[in-house]
Amino acid sequence: SRGLELNSIIPCSVMLSGLCKTGRIDEALSLFYEMKANGLRPDLVAYSIVIHGLCRLGEFDMAVWLYDEMCNKRIHPNSRTRGAMLLGLCQKGMLSEARAFLDSLISTGSTLDIILYNIVI
Repeated sequence: SRGLELNSIIPCSVMLSGLCKTGRIDEALSLFYEMKANGLRPDLVAYSIVIHGLCRLGEFDMAVWLYDEMCNKRIHPNSRTRGAMLLGLCQKGMLSEARAFLDSLISTGSTLDIILYNIVI
């Protein structure tokens, strides 16, 4: 435990952001699951922070798992979340996976913006 009460999503999201920005993704994931264990329900912001951090470090299996979990909980990803996934896949040269991800967004009726298309280009 970190010696603090995990009773509000906002301070936890701030901590998640700091951990992810400094490359401490294992600690961020630990905090993320600790939040859930303490009854906090991660929101779009919390999921997006961790997914973005995972993608920046090339941890796509976990990022995809969290993305799917988020969607299954009816938390709809925003452009930033989708962009993090797409950019990470493209930067790692996983172009067929990036195309499949983009195709899945199109087939599910997700709103795509110029930023997402520019990532692929």
